[in-house]
Amino acid sequence: ITYYRDALSELEGPGWPEDEQPAQARRLLAYERLGDVLATAGDYDAARATYAAGLSLTTAADRVTLARWSRKTAESYL
Repeated sequence: ITYYRDALSELEGPGWPEDEQPAQARRLLAYERLGDVLATAGDYDAARATYAAGLSLTTAADRVTLARWSRKTAESYL
């Protein structure tokens, strides 16, 4: 969990362009993986917050990512 949080801090810090495609993909992957680990650990509230933060970075055109993350968010309520 600490590893992913540290990675997100680095990716959101200075030196990483906000709109550059590779940097954005790294951020999304880090958010998704952190959410997955938190959900597996049983911290569902933090997992949902992490998925929501990642979803805020996606666009409506990225339907596959939106669907996958929406499914993961829904599963965290089960």
